[in-house]
Amino acid sequence: MKQIILIVFATLITYVSFSQIKTVHRLEFDSKDEVEISRYYLFGKQGLIQKTIDENKQKNKKRDIVFTFTKYSPELIAGKQVDIHKQKKQYHNESDTTSHYVYNLGYDRKGNYIIHRIDIRDLSVESLTGEFHKRLRISEFICINDDIYIFGYIHRLPFMLMINFSKKTENIAKLIPSNKLIFNVMTFDYDKEEEEVYLFIRDDINDNIETYLYIYKHGKHINKITINTEGEKNDFFIKSGRASKLSQNEYILTGSYSRIWNNMKSTGIYISKIVDSQNQFTQKINYLDINNFLSHLRDWRQKRIGRKKEQVEKRGKELEYTVIIEPHRIIQQKDSYILIGEAYYPTEREDCRTETTPSGTKTVCRDVFDGYQYTHYFIVSFDSQGNVLWSNSKKLDIKQKPFRITQYITKSLTDKALSIMYNNSDSIYYTAYDTRSGKEISGKEYEISSLNSKDEVKFIYNSTTTHWHDTYFITYGYQRLKNEETKDKRKVYFLNKIQIDTQ
Repeated sequence: MKQIILIVFATLITYVSFSQIKTVHRLEFDSKDEVEISRYYLFGKQGLIQKTIDENKQKNKKRDIVFTFTKYSPELIAGKQVDIHKQKKQYHNESDTTSHYVYNLGYDRKGNYIIHRIDIRDLSVESLTGEFHKRLRISEFICINDDIYIFGYIHRLPFMLMINFSKKTENIAKLIPSNKLIFNVMTFDYDKEEEEVYLFIRDDINDNIETYLYIYKHGKHINKITINTEGEKNDFFIKSGRASKLSQNEYILTGSYSRIWNNMKSTGIYISKIVDSQNQFTQKINYLDINNFLSHLRDWRQKRIGRKKEQVEKRGKELEYTVIIEPHRIIQQKDSYILIGEAYYPTEREDCRTETTPSGTKTVCRDVFDGYQYTHYFIVSFDSQGNVLWSNSKKLDIKQKPFRITQYITKSLTDKALSIMYNNSDSIYYTAYDTRSGKEISGKEYEISSLNSKDEVKFIYNSTTTHWHDTYFITYGYQRLKNEETKDKRKVYFLNKIQIDTQ
């Protein structure tokens, strides 16, 4: 890299009634350096690793792409670097981390793969090669210590390859459907602390649609739990799931549900407790029973739905409001649990093209997928029996529409407050909730600015905020700046380390 500007400061940015947000370190990379920053890997107090592609290193490299991994201290001071070469014909690249390693996967159309493992402690590199099915389309690449889980689809059927990096062994998960039309892996979930991988699977067994939880550990299948036998009698079809392990034989399961099994939309969330593979309880919560769930809508529409809800309840029925959600893994706090979910919907745009046919030229228009629009998030707190203690919801101010389902919210929890944080281009939105009542106790929109008071931020894009460790977060992306005195314009890639102090 030609120029790297490291600026360190501890100036308080803003005060709120319950917390303060401050930027403690900042990196700026000149975009003219012809260096593409593709990813950050966070290792808590050990620091982080930055993955880049340097155009200068690509010169005279006809067959390879060179990835540079640079270690940074918690104070964002650059340290050792290491280069990894990947063949250009390896069109697919996936990465994941464990407590001390970065794993990087590349594979070609013939199914030949190579996995590099980088040790954050000394940046030493090991590699493992192999071959899997040529038609495998990878959707998940998860690493837990020495165990690697590669999940994908072959001819629309799920496939999971489990590899132990140190022992150089492979094992294939047996995912054999009873009914190919019904069989579906709804959620791929994992818990790195418990070293377990969870698959929420729907299948048709003896004309009953059932949902199972498959549990894998150390590259082996260790348990299969029947979550629910679904059908027309109970009108309860699970749409998504997250698993949290409480003890050796206890799990809390959460996610979304609906009365209809064959679409993405859901009408509420559920919480189930599993002990010794047996269901102890399942509680369902209608979305309209969540406090402020409709607050992202216009006032007139909220009132209209509210009136309709009252009318339906007078007839002894329940009004349903359908949305698609991305649930987070449940958070345990002493004898209670907290669930966070993000609501979104798919959008479309009209794509028109001019085509020439034997009969002449004509314009053909069709609707194409245009990304997911995120609308709002909700928080629900449960007691040990799954009863709701409190709930809340708030609008998500997100302009971008990702083409892959993602989680925008990053959170941190103390005994007194749950902190919610996400970013939208040029701003970071922060809200703190009282963990006893669920009430919002502070909130602030924090503008991502340059450190130079003479610089005016003209535009920010591709920015991301995520939790690092303790009360620290990082925000990174591109900024276009204009100096008010010299009128000079420049584009930088920035990395801010932000701290949220709760009092």
